[in-house]
Amino acid sequence: MRLFVSIDFPQEILDYLAFIQENIKSEKLIEGGFVDPKLLHLTLQFIGEVSEGQSTQIKEMLNKIVIKQFDLCLEPLGFFEKHRHPAILWIDMQGILLVELAKQVHNFLTPLVELEDREFVSHVTLARIKKVYDIQKFMEWIEDFKVEPRCFSVQEFTLKQSVVGKEGREHRVIARYHLEK
Repeated sequence: MRLFVSIDFPQEILDYLAFIQENIKSEKLIEGGFVDPKLLHLTLQFIGEVSEGQSTQIKEMLNKIVIKQFDLCLEPLGFFEKHRHPAILWIDMQGILLVELAKQVHNFLTPLVELEDREFVSHVTLARIKKVYDIQKFMEWIEDFKVEPRCFSVQEFTLKQSVVGKEGREHRVIARYHLEK
């Protein structure tokens, strides 16, 4: 099974992220695959393929994480490059304890599974870009788009399984972990 640890968003945030996606689609600046709005999340740690036994150990280990609830806020848009071309359109999210939570998840899981050893970069993937029609206009759009200051309280994080089926990709919740009040 293919697992990851994430923070899910309230409907209000999902709706706003879908609005941003529709905005860039209407500008006709890029060609690519937009993430289904109901699948949008903030990945704390990608785990990858694990056995059923490892999944049980992971669920137990994540129960040991202790961290207080915190606010998470939308930040500006950006993109990751591949071969010096925009490849991933994302929105940043920031919260006082976000990096600490991601660090705890990574540290608790490291003894159980082999994880990528790279620094946590807070982002929510909105689209995977295949082609930019006009790089100048795309860059201006990124620069000019004003993300509304929206925040929400993070009260839990989840362990999820990513499944590809007839209907496309699905994220199944394996376990929920509540943060301290």
